[in-house]
Amino acid sequence: MDIRPSEEAERMHHTHPLAPAHPETGRRGFLSGVSYIVGFEGLSDEEARPLIMALNEWQSREEFMYRHKWESNMLVLWDNRSVVHRATGGYEGYRRELLRVTVY
Repeated sequence: MDIRPSEEAERMHHTHPLAPAHPETGRRGFLSGVSYIVGFEGLSDEEARPLIMALNEWQSREEFMYRHKWESNMLVLWDNRSVVHRATGGYEGYRRELLRVTVY
């Protein structure tokens, strides 16, 4: 059974708050990433783009990064509601298998 969304669904745009509260902790965090934010309500594309880029630059600062050192038979879990995930390598020689689990 194919559970991937249709191509049409993948191209749809939805409005989301920029800094939603985490459902368990209540802490606010940016729902962002240059590949996910396409604009801001009330701003033109020309006005929104510099803000999107500035937000991306801010959240990509070294002080916010965690770099993982892979070892054999390692399992790593993270909460996508609290982090920006980006694979940057470092797992050469290991099998890298990513499984997404959504808990409701």
